[in-house]
Amino acid sequence: MPRLFLLLLTGCCFMVSTLVQAQSADTEGPFEAQFTFTSNCLTVLFNNISSESVANTWNFGDGSPLSGEEDPIHEFPSTGVYEVELTVISASSGQASVQHEVSVEACTGVEELTPVLTSCYPNPTQHEIHFIFDARVIQTPHQLQIFNANGQLVRQQRINQTTLSMNASDFDAGLYYYQVHDAVQVAANGTIVVQ
Repeated sequence: MPRLFLLLLTGCCFMVSTLVQAQSADTEGPFEAQFTFTSNCLTVLFNNISSESVANTWNFGDGSPLSGEEDPIHEFPSTGVYEVELTVISASSGQASVQHEVSVEACTGVEELTPVLTSCYPNPTQHEIHFIFDARVIQTPHQLQIFNANGQLVRQQRINQTTLSMNASDFDAGLYYYQVHDAVQVAANGTIVVQ
């Protein structure tokens, strides 16, 4: 199973973004269940990047209710290793699932940060990507930075409103990592898939 790891060091703890994918045994062709996740202490942001997904179910492996959100943010109850499963349904190719162990750790000795919620769509994208930011982002100067899989900065833009549209047609196909930060800390991060 191919995996891609991106590492971001912050004042709080390590944030690791991981790509997980598996082709369904129930289908033939390119339909795959796949997701990325970024962990920050006990909070994990999951991104469903499955091809052709029309419905999905997340099982976080901690006894919490199943989630039908596309890209949920989940707070785990305690430190540990959890078996997270994403099941997706395609209109034309059936169902596919992928499981991956997610390790979460509590932040200790440092004040925990309140995450700033950020979403982007469509994801995957081919031409344009739209970001929606929590209103707290525009209260102080923040930047949006986008990095390619090699960690190279490919785009940077100041955020001065709660929505931002960006042309992605000049990006090569692949996985990109974005972060929103002010002068002191990273407030939000995630992944973008460009096809």
